Amino acid sequence: MARAGTATLDGLLVGYGTRDTINPEQALVHTLGRIKQLQVEIDATNYLQFATNTVPASVKKNLEIPVGSVIQSSQFIIKVGFNLLTSVNIGTKVAAGTTIVAAGLHSAVALAAINTAGMTDEGAGTQVNGTALASAAFVSFDVTGAAPTLGHGILIVRYLEPMPSQTPPAVLVGIQ
Repeated sequence: MARAGTATLDGLLVGYGTRDTINPEQALVHTLGRIKQLQVEIDATNYLQFATNTVPASVKKNLEIPVGSVIQSSQFIIKVGFNLLTSVNIGTKVAAGTTIVAAGLHSAVALAAINTAGMTDEGAGTQVNGTALASAAFVSFDVTGAAPTLGHGILIVRYLEPMPSQTPPAVLVGIQ
C-alpha cells in the first residue's frame, strides 16, 4: 500500500500515513546472472602460454572467468589441423598458473579424431555444467606428444556470470 496524500492550499502534495512498500508489485526482483562467452585462439605459436603452471601472458588473449561463474558449455573448433600432438587436456587455472582442474573443460581430446578444419570437440569435462567456480579461472591447455609446428583452434567457453540480487530497501514506517 502506498502512502496517501493531500494537497495543501499552495498546491503542494503532502504524503501522510505509513509507507509500507517501495515496490508497487510487492515482490522482490532478482537478477540471476548473465550468459557470457569467452573466445580464445590457440595455435602452434601461442599454446605454451596456456600451459598449466604458466602465468597467463596476456589478459587480452586469455580472459578471466569470474569467481562464482558456472560454465555451461565449451567447444574446441579446429581451423587448421595440429601436427605432432597426440592429445590435449583443456581446463582451468588460477592467475598464478596453478591448476584448478586440468581437464575441466575437455578431457584427453585425441586430436586424430578432430584434426580436420571445421571439426569440433564438445567439452564434457567436470567443470562443464558443474558447480560455481570458487576462484577466478583462466584457460589451461596441456598437450601430449611433440610440440606442434602447425595448427590453429578456437576455444569457446559459455558461462553464467553471477550478479548480486536486487533486494529492495527496508520498509519505511511512521510519519515521513
